[in-house]
Amino acid sequence: MQNATNLAERREAVMAQLRMFRLDAPSEIMDKLERRRAYEHVVRRLIDEMPALDRDPIFNELWMNFCERNLSAERSLKRTDDVSEAYEAGRASAWRAARDRRFAALTPHPPTPETSPFATEPDIHASSAETAWSLVPTLSTTSEQTPSPTPTAPIELPVASSGGGHLMGDYFERFLDDERKRHGDDRARSETGPIVAFMLDLLGNKRPAAYSHEEFRTLNLEIPNIPTRKNIPNAIGRSLHARYLHALNNPLTPLEKATKTTIRNNYHSGLNRFFGWLHANGLMTIKPALNMVTQQNRASLPRDSFDDDEVLAILRLPLFTGCHSHERIWTEGKYLIQGSLYWTYLILLLTGMRPGEVGPLALDDIGEADGLAYLDLRPFDARKGRVTLAEMRDLKTGASARIVPLHPLLIELGLLDHRDHMRKLGKTRLLPDLEPYQKPDGRMRWSQAITKSWQYLKNQKKIVTRQDVTLYSTRHMMADMIDQLRLPQRTRDRVLGHSHAANAAGNYGRKGLLSTSELREITGIETPLIEAMRGILMLAKERADRGELVLIRPERPPARRKKAQDVS
Repeated sequence: MQNATNLAERREAVMAQLRMFRLDAPSEIMDKLERRRAYEHVVRRLIDEMPALDRDPIFNELWMNFCERNLSAERSLKRTDDVSEAYEAGRASAWRAARDRRFAALTPHPPTPETSPFATEPDIHASSAETAWSLVPTLSTTSEQTPSPTPTAPIELPVASSGGGHLMGDYFERFLDDERKRHGDDRARSETGPIVAFMLDLLGNKRPAAYSHEEFRTLNLEIPNIPTRKNIPNAIGRSLHARYLHALNNPLTPLEKATKTTIRNNYHSGLNRFFGWLHANGLMTIKPALNMVTQQNRASLPRDSFDDDEVLAILRLPLFTGCHSHERIWTEGKYLIQGSLYWTYLILLLTGMRPGEVGPLALDDIGEADGLAYLDLRPFDARKGRVTLAEMRDLKTGASARIVPLHPLLIELGLLDHRDHMRKLGKTRLLPDLEPYQKPDGRMRWSQAITKSWQYLKNQKKIVTRQDVTLYSTRHMMADMIDQLRLPQRTRDRVLGHSHAANAAGNYGRKGLLSTSELREITGIETPLIEAMRGILMLAKERADRGELVLIRPERPPARRKKAQDVS
């Protein structure tokens, strides 16, 4: 048993060392070739003791890559030796040719252009000839020195599509400049920067045309080995490459590898976006294939809908029944604070909107048709004519532009009264007490407050303990309610802001609009859960109407406190 444990530890150590060797640049392989040759014997001894390694695809990939690069380095070394011998022979030949030309200049009849050695020798030898001339002693006839021949101007070789001396990192900054002009912010840096930095750290920062197929193959194989931040020391930082090296150097530390979704949607997508820009600008010809996901990478956690008991447990908290103050919304008290958190939770539960869509809502986004209220999430009002791109609403996808029915329970709780109150105060936003978080790339993150609040409820209050329930579970809950109505898929997609690519007809008709009958059906959704929600929420509203609770509609963000806020 002890021997088996020892073999397993040796296997992990060998694989970690092979991964470290894989990081060697070609020049480093030359320097380490003797050490790498010696390590081949170490690995072969382990293979003899563990025959099962032959059936390990990950080990075989590392081992074959290691051996192939060693062989390639040996061949390159042999070619270098051959070239060195040829270079020395060529240099001596150039010196002799230069000497002969120098002496020929002393003859009464200097060579004509047709017989001059410069007319027959390729210009590629010009620099060698110039060096050789400097070694020839100065010769003179009588009192005049024969003028030296004018060096031939070196040929400017055609620059490949790599752009000459510019490195991949330089072109990445140009790519970011283009993306910044397109989007008006630095989102491309946050979306693609980490994985491009990983590539440059792994393969080195070179001209785009200098990268080989083998290097991009190495990149493809190593991306799945990037661990998540879980169990990574803070001193390692946020660098993907630093985390990757930490995992290699600590093979026995329990680390989590990224999910399949993260690898494909973040890492592969980010690199392909940059590579696509390089190809479009004629800077790179290789098309790297990024598709590797291993069995050790985690599966993405599918989201589930809320259970009724989970929703009701949230609504029984003091925020919805009467809290202590704006700073202590989860402690019981005499205030019913209908602010951004109150309305955001309820709008998410009763509309299925995305968390980031609620915060920027404007007063004018609430519309009414035939006595039915809705939220207009279209990028702009086309009836008023064109607007600039900067004036359009920032949507997650094109399908996010839509009309969202407002459930009557929201109206009963006073959402329209809240809108009218804010209009009287001269406000333009529906939830002016919500302060968005500005990300380092310049974009506004409107879901920051509700996300932090949700994490507190889930992790501290333990209101919901299931790992597959998130804020987005409100969208699944609304989808379930719509499915119970047996409405067409197109209507479901329009309410939730999903694309309807399966049917081209979905691109025609009233763009993102619902018919009056569809509005009426969706706003008329009544389930036992909604009845139970109404019982809890309306009780607090009626207490406020009677003066038993003090109703507060915040018009500005709460004052910042120097110490951590009491969220109890």
